[in-house]
Amino acid sequence: MKSFCDEDTELCYLDLPRKDLSLQPPKALLILFPTVSVMITIALVNINILRHLDSPVCDRKGNPISITRIAIEDSLFCMYILLTAMLFICSNLTTAASLTVGNNILMYNFSLMNSVHDFWFGGLKPLSVIVMIFSCLYPYFKLFVMLMYTVVFHKPESTVLKVIESLGKYGYIDTLVMVIMVGGMCVSNIATVLIRPSFYYFVIATTMSISAGNYGVHFWRYGTSIRHYPCTV
Repeated sequence: MKSFCDEDTELCYLDLPRKDLSLQPPKALLILFPTVSVMITIALVNINILRHLDSPVCDRKGNPISITRIAIEDSLFCMYILLTAMLFICSNLTTAASLTVGNNILMYNFSLMNSVHDFWFGGLKPLSVIVMIFSCLYPYFKLFVMLMYTVVFHKPESTVLKVIESLGKYGYIDTLVMVIMVGGMCVSNIATVLIRPSFYYFVIATTMSISAGNYGVHFWRYGTSIRHYPCTV
């Protein structure tokens, strides 16, 4: 970092390094992820339809449920989970907040991956690992398990899924930490923290993840033989 002073004004200036500001996820992600998501959804729905034809899922009266219900329920649930995953990815790869000093001096950009990097090289390796596991990896693991135990394994009332669903409310801890940091770093007329779209992506994705867990445990294939009612055919 270099500095120089203006002899006329007796002011000194710092030549700050350029801060990378990432507000949009890679275009390749925006193209490839939806395409792959549609392919995965179509494959899982077709597999469940074939499974239903071979071993029917029945309603309360013991009659097989319609193929239409299976197609609609599974396709919407799959796309919902995959959309949630995409929002998490977009949030992790872009800037969540920026710290500016004065009018327009950008001092620091907050993002999840930047935090992991800074903690690691700042000597806080245990904290870096914790953030990496619970903020970077766990949200995707949770979505993967929800998809597998419902659409693939047909075990919506499994203990694993119930435990993950019960832990969903703690997903807002990251959001709370960010809000506290924003409030603590804002100094009137000196420093300002600007919230970027990535922060809202994360909040929306967390809310969607919690609602997906609730739906998977309590409402997916509700009133069918997968949960309580045996088939009579």
